Amino acid sequence: MTVMTLALLAAVFGAWLVWRMFLPLEINYNEAWNGWLAQAAMGRGPLYPDADALTVNNYPPLSFYIVGALAQVLHLSPVFVGRVGSLLGLAATSGAAAGSGAWRPSSGSASDRRRSMSRRCSRSR
Repeated sequence: MTVMTLALLAAVFGAWLVWRMFLPLEINYNEAWNGWLAQAAMGRGPLYPDADALTVNNYPPLSFYIVGALAQVLHLSPVFVGRVGSLLGLAATSGAAAGSGAWRPSSGSASDRRRSMSRRCSRSR
């Protein structure tokens, strides 16, 4: 695949993610739970239940405070703010992966790449 093909696919699937973000429907089963916990972090209830309660929370509490505070300041739903944060996290991770140089378009034939790889492997021994 060429870089342009990958960029086009990323744009198409990225547009789908942005469009879906504005839907007033539940995308994932735990969105309402995260929105409720973000509201609880803003003083509307306990963020964590009693120690003897059978409730599990494996998210970092700082995320609920950030999402809850942004939802209050911007007068938006905590679910929507969480979706925006998730999309920004995906973009940051993708940018970090692209900028790391882990994937580089190759030039030359397949045999040239094999020779280059074997030379690098033999030097590291």
